[in-house]
Amino acid sequence: MSPHFARLSSAVLALQTAGFLVQVVPHVITNLDGYSEGIVFDAGGDGYVSALHRDAVYRLHGNERPAVWFRAKQPNGHKILADGSHLIAARGGIYRVGHDARLIKIVGQQIATPNDLALDGDGGVYISGPAELPKDQQAGRSKVYYLDSSGAVRQVADGFRFPNGLIVRADGRALLVSDTDTRRIYELQITAPGTVTTRRVFSELADKKAGPDGMTFDQEGHLYIADYGTGDVVVLNAGGGLLRRYATGLRHPSNVAFGGRELGELFVTGSPNEEEGPGQVVMLPLGVRGRSSLAMPASLARR
Repeated sequence: MSPHFARLSSAVLALQTAGFLVQVVPHVITNLDGYSEGIVFDAGGDGYVSALHRDAVYRLHGNERPAVWFRAKQPNGHKILADGSHLIAARGGIYRVGHDARLIKIVGQQIATPNDLALDGDGGVYISGPAELPKDQQAGRSKVYYLDSSGAVRQVADGFRFPNGLIVRADGRALLVSDTDTRRIYELQITAPGTVTTRRVFSELADKKAGPDGMTFDQEGHLYIADYGTGDVVVLNAGGGLLRRYATGLRHPSNVAFGGRELGELFVTGSPNEEEGPGQVVMLPLGVRGRSSLAMPASLARR
């Protein structure tokens, strides 16, 4: 490679990774005693945050100090269903918990390490399942599963290294999966509830330090990604191109959810230092119209 071309390539990468950085001041909403994950908001505006290494899910209610709402082994991804009950991905399966924090049942025990959850419009849930052993992750033996409305679980896709965040598009026709170790976001076409076919690379984050994790959409269909590796939130357009980046003040952002007034605030979980240490929730006042964490994709079965 010629020195001129090397300088040009470096300049292009700098533009991709830093030139799109938008200055927004992150506000620390709360500090937690452990690395935070899996943030969602209920219909009343209360937030729920997983403390992965503290075996606890915290409830954020107004200006009150966060309180332990539910305990499970290594809780991670979290979603709230239409009936107000909660689904929590944790070590040992998917916990269904009532709005009163009482355990209803545990399903999907065959998934050793469920990571994150994505609801579809047909009562089902897609689940990212990284392989337990690093050697199996490197060999691409991690999988994505589907939990249907009857409680049955089946594998729907494999060949991932570390599938992490995932989300279904609003029209219900595609599932996006972030593969942290490859810096890629994959798009899988959904042809029926729990049936995925064509897979393509939707985007590959340019920064070599990038590690895409949890994701959400705004109302325009832009994808917001917690970038565990760079400390930013990365925003992609409908075609997978980089729109902008926001610094979060976190060293390791893990997940994202819109909340607040008119869903104009983006809440980000993670750690300000090392993952094994304390956690935080920060808020970015973006002023965009976000997609609610309670929003359901369109049904494919009823089309």
